[in-house]
Amino acid sequence: GTAGGIIEVHHLEPLAVLDVPRPYDPRSDLVPLCPSCHRAIHTRGSKPLTVPELKDLMEAARHG
Repeated sequence: GTAGGIIEVHHLEPLAVLDVPRPYDPRSDLVPLCPSCHRAIHTRGSKPLTVPELKDLMEAARHG
């Protein structure tokens, strides 16, 4: 859209579960998501949906 290609980065290991910060490998620890998908993943509060769970929900919604 007019805002451009906005992409957010999602941590596969929730930051809230870490006792101490650690370095992340972008190839294995982070996933790019559009802002809507990133928000949807975090709708469960402290236990975010996984990317496969979000994909399943989206597929189910598509097929009614």
